[in-house]
Amino acid sequence: MSQPTTSTDPIAHAAPARLATASGSNIAVVGEPMVGKSGVAFDALEAAADAGRDTLLISAARGPGRMPVPDPVSVVDCTPGPESEDAVSVNSPADLTGIGIPVSRFLGDADRPVVAVDSLTSLLLYNETREAFRFFSVLSTQIASANGLGMYLVDDGAHDGRTVRTFAQLFDGQVELRSGLGGTEARGRGVETLPAEWLPARS
Repeated sequence: MSQPTTSTDPIAHAAPARLATASGSNIAVVGEPMVGKSGVAFDALEAAADAGRDTLLISAARGPGRMPVPDPVSVVDCTPGPESEDAVSVNSPADLTGIGIPVSRFLGDADRPVVAVDSLTSLLLYNETREAFRFFSVLSTQIASANGLGMYLVDDGAHDGRTVRTFAQLFDGQVELRSGLGGTEARGRGVETLPAEWLPARS
């Protein structure tokens, strides 16, 4: 895996920039709803794209027209609602096969890809746990094989213990988010490029 950035720029020491340097890993990004998980993922995607990595957002929570997706990031949009000209649209979050086709195509051509799933919690609302686990098992294996990074946004407290334990098998580590006095903070657990102490969550 890549080492943490050594830049003297304070922005480079925020959590997303550090997270964007990870490779060969699948990471759960966990926090309460509205704590800023999407913002951390988007910042990490942008930092990875700036570093020359291929980036992809799988959107199951909000369509790309309703969120500030960085321009270099490819999007697979499976949210209900109007299609976006800037995204590959899939009819429903329940269509895991339809989602998997453009994602596999992207990964087949990608260089150290960075993929964000916004969110795992949303996709589990539309799919049986067994089918979703099979889909994410294949996805996480593809990402690791490509020396990439997968980020899977999870709402803390939204899933029962059995579901949490089941999906934990797919992750190499976890990024935890919390609301701090100076804004949202993040720390890593099992993430080589992100230390265990709390850092600013937005760059």
